[in-house]
Amino acid sequence: MHDSHEDAAKNNTCGGRMSVAVIDSDQAAFEWLERYLEGEQVEGIELVGWPKLSIRLTGEKFDQSLTPSIMKGFVDFQAEINRSYALSKYGSANANKLSKEERKELEIRVKVEKGSTVLEINFQELLTSIASKAVTSMDPATLSMTIVGLGAIWGSATAYKAFLNHRKEIRMAEVQSETDREHLSTLQFMTEQETKRSEVMASIVKRSTELDNASRFADDARADLLKTMSKADTAEIDGINLDSDTTTQLMSNARRKSEEVRLDGEYRILRNDTTDPTAFKVKVRNVSNQNEFEALVQDESLSDNYKNLLREAEWDRTTVKLAINAKQLDETIRNAIVIRVEPVVKS
Repeated sequence: MHDSHEDAAKNNTCGGRMSVAVIDSDQAAFEWLERYLEGEQVEGIELVGWPKLSIRLTGEKFDQSLTPSIMKGFVDFQAEINRSYALSKYGSANANKLSKEERKELEIRVKVEKGSTVLEINFQELLTSIASKAVTSMDPATLSMTIVGLGAIWGSATAYKAFLNHRKEIRMAEVQSETDREHLSTLQFMTEQETKRSEVMASIVKRSTELDNASRFADDARADLLKTMSKADTAEIDGINLDSDTTTQLMSNARRKSEEVRLDGEYRILRNDTTDPTAFKVKVRNVSNQNEFEALVQDESLSDNYKNLLREAEWDRTTVKLAINAKQLDETIRNAIVIRVEPVVKS
């Protein structure tokens, strides 16, 4: 990691040779994202010491040391980062597709401070690595938005508070005990400012398939980490204080989200299947990663014009842009549904 501001600007600037906005805090990141959403001509970005996540654990076993269960939490956290990147680059959430070099570049840095078990996760190098390998077709503003968005999703305090608040709401609907429900109702994770920031994050996620998928993997990573933290007497994550009982209560019955993925992209239509009068299916091949799978066309939402685009793409051997929701377990894509079809406009 370079220490000088000049080196940081050289290595961590995304978005070409535009004027540069220094992103050194959650506040700076969300202010930049808000201006992007409002359609302003935003600057390029320079990441300086952001994003970092600070975690403090207390308990008998937590004095300048990590227990195996906590270490497993970080291993699982890293695994979700790898799976998210694999899906973005290779169209499959199977991290076995990553090269040794890619795995090394994606590694998060966890620093243990002296005197107590204070852990600091630094995502800056990870984001810089992703930025340097981003597809060249991405314009500078979109690239900057993607990098700041990924930083907010994986490393901002807002993301953790929004996740905990969501878990609180789910558990309040699930628990039978009035005592448990009353205890959950006293938990306050979101200030007015954090609520506004979480709305900004939700808006950014809607604009990007990559960020949409990353948000699901990040929530699974948070769940993995928080489950292991229930072993500590208390855990503090960027100012959020949780005792063991509260953490256990919040994470009970947490279900994985990363099985659900968006596979939007440019596709070739290998086959239109109309043999079933109640369902219109297609077999498709992703142009960028060559993945082939079958998908059901969402009948209610797609007009005849869209279906004609699919038929013409097969007959003319041309490509179309598809928005696809699916479930993915390792290499297997299941329950794929085409929800939108657009023609590819050649420049």
